[in-house]
Formats: sequence, structure tokens, C-alpha cells
Amino acid sequence: MVILGNPVLQSYRNNKPLQKDILQKPFPFLSGEQAVFSCAREALLYGIKLLDHVPLKVHIPAYCCQSVLVPFEKLRVEIRFYDVDELLRPAVRNLKFSKGDIFLLIHYFGIPQDTLSINRLCQEFSMVFVEDCAHTLPDPEATHPMGSIGALSIYSLRKQLPVPDGGVLIVNDPRIKGRMISNIRLPNLRRMSLRRWLVTNFDRLAFTLGWPNVLFLKDFLRNVIDSTNDVFNENLADDSISDIHYFTAKMLERIDIKTVISARRKNYRYLADRLLNLHGVNVPFPSLPDGAVPQVFPLLLHNADRVKIYMHRKGIFVGRWPGLEMPKHVSRSDFPVTFSLVDSLLSLPLHQDLNVTHLDKVIEVLKYAMES
Repeated sequence: MVILGNPVLQSYRNNKPLQKDILQKPFPFLSGEQAVFSCAREALLYGIKLLDHVPLKVHIPAYCCQSVLVPFEKLRVEIRFYDVDELLRPAVRNLKFSKGDIFLLIHYFGIPQDTLSINRLCQEFSMVFVEDCAHTLPDPEATHPMGSIGALSIYSLRKQLPVPDGGVLIVNDPRIKGRMISNIRLPNLRRMSLRRWLVTNFDRLAFTLGWPNVLFLKDFLRNVIDSTNDVFNENLADDSISDIHYFTAKMLERIDIKTVISARRKNYRYLADRLLNLHGVNVPFPSLPDGAVPQVFPLLLHNADRVKIYMHRKGIFVGRWPGLEMPKHVSRSDFPVTFSLVDSLLSLPLHQDLNVTHLDKVIEVLKYAMES
């Protein structure tokens, strides 16, 4: 059995191109103006360009991946890092803010942050509030869905849905909503590239056939034939909007977000019930707050690297985010809590393709890994 970290790409027989306007409203229940890009970082770049002017500074959590920095580096925005606490909440005491700064908040692993208090902070200092929802989806039944409060919000569809690409920009600020249509053209749809087809269909075949010991080969394939960062940076070279895969558009047309959310929450609760009292494991979020749409199941261990290696050898994908994408210029001495998370956080898969049999296997292998 192999258990992957993301849902497996589906297959469609009909390759007839779709109309571009299908990409305008991926989340029709949100009131903000919406546009779809190839990835969340591209969406963020174009969102910043909609502002009255490019801000001089951005405040970003030190616990992040290098890729979120790319749009700001391209626009030459000064990056200031802030630490988080043990529950991933922003540690903003003693930080210095200026009018017009961007404050970026990450909803880690699909667990919602306190957007109302951060929004008040941004209003107090006249900052632009950006919600990074790349780990999650908005919940149409939540009181305040993730991505509905910030002036700008971004999502990464491939982290929650069985699609090869897709980043969504949400503009909630009424002062800049009107600029969306006039400043952003809709992307064209295209067939899947050969290298993306190889990676995504490798996932599907491995999951369907239950191939063991494939995760190291999968990592090798990604390194050789597919680099998300390289593709993204290439797309930004001429400021053009890259096209969206046909499969992504087709999935946006068909997906039932409520069903996806329900399955992920159900799987999260199943894992929480069985891991909460496991010796040596700390579950930071034993229950799901309102609006949570979990990407993974995060837990804290003393021997996270060793457990990851063991579980990968058994065909169970587990994450060590941000891993190699941790920004190199974030120092351990300046951000102690961030690095305690880097050292100890491990994430288990719980996506909608998984059932109780898969989750029991994850738990079984985790227990063996802890004991070995």
C-alpha cells in the first residue's frame, strides 16, 4: 500500500477546451472578486500590483517557505520576519509597523488564525492585510471563511484538490475590487505538459496499484523533471499570466467543496481520536475550530526526521514543512519557536482519497516508527 500526501489527479476522456469564464468564480460563495492563476505565488504577485502603490515593507512569519517570498523579492519589497508561538499564532509584540506595510498571515495546514484581531492590527497601523490560504479551502458555512477578511487572499488549489495547478486571488478590499477586471486578463486553458503528466499520473498509478517504496522514486522524478519554483520564476520573467491546465478548469466545474471539506474533517477527527494519547506525540490541534479545512494532520515529535524516513520507506507520505524551502536567511537565534516547529513538526496525510483502512495503516506505521 502507498499513501500519498495529496489527492490523486483524476482522468477525463473529453479534452474539448472549456470557456475561459469558468475560471472567474472558483468560490462563488465568497464576496470578493476572484481570478485564477497557475499558482498561488503568481496570484499574490498580481494582487500586490493592484494596490495603489507597491509597499516598501512586508511582515511575513519566519515559519514559511521560500516560495512565498518570491513575489516580494521580484517587486523589491523589504521583507521583515516575525516569529510565531507554539500554536502558530503571530508573535507581534514589540514589532514596528509603518503605514502602508503588508502584513501576511498564514493559515497553517488549514487551521484558521484569528483574522479579526489581525485585521484590527492592520487597521490600527494602516497596513494591507494579506491572508495566505495556500494550505486550505474556504468553508462556505463558516462565520468568517478563511480568505474573506484580508484585503487580498490567495489559495493553492493543488494542495487540496486533485488538480495539477491553480492559484486563486481573492480581492476583498472594496477600494481595489474594481481594478481586478481591468488589470488582469483571464488565462487560456492548455493541455497538461509531459513532465506534469508523468508526475501526476505516477501518483495515480502508485496509489491505485498500491506500489510500496515509491516515495523516494517520486522525489527523484520531481527533482529531475519538475521544479515548481523553476516553472514559477520562468513565468514571472516577462510578467505574463501563465495558462491553466484543462484538468484544473474541469475540476473547478465539477468539484463539490462541501464534500471535500467533510471528508477532510472526518479524517482529521479520526486521526485525532487515535493519536491524542500516543506516547511521545504532541497533537497541537486536538479539535478543529470553526471554518477549519485541514490540509494535513500536524503533530510534534522529538525524532521527526527519523520517523519521516521510516514511514517513507513503508510507502506512507509524511511532510516536514517547509523542509528544504525554509528561507536561508531566517536565523535560529532570532526565531526560536519557529525553529522548534521546524525541528519537530511532522504532518500526516488525510485527504479525501483516504478511507479508514488507509488511516489505520498510517497510524500503525507511525507507531512502529516511534518504537523502532
